[in-house]
Amino acid sequence: MVISEIKKKGKGLFGINETPSIITNYPDAIEVRGQIVSGPDVNKKILLTMPGYELPENLKVGETVKLSLLNKTTCIGIERRQ
Repeated sequence: MVISEIKKKGKGLFGINETPSIITNYPDAIEVRGQIVSGPDVNKKILLTMPGYELPENLKVGETVKLSLLNKTTCIGIERRQ
């Protein structure tokens, strides 16, 4: 996947997106947008939401990353491609 945007996830109304009691919320949530560059879903645009500490250090827009997928909707890892 080639990264097209990296940004902090919005806090939502009254900070609801930061409430740890909601299972879908992540600590220091980051949204990563990109486009798949290989495989059966080539050219598909996707959005990943993840805890900030899971993002590879100093990742920048335009870089290519490798995704570890559990299935079509669950990414369990992201790593900078060499």
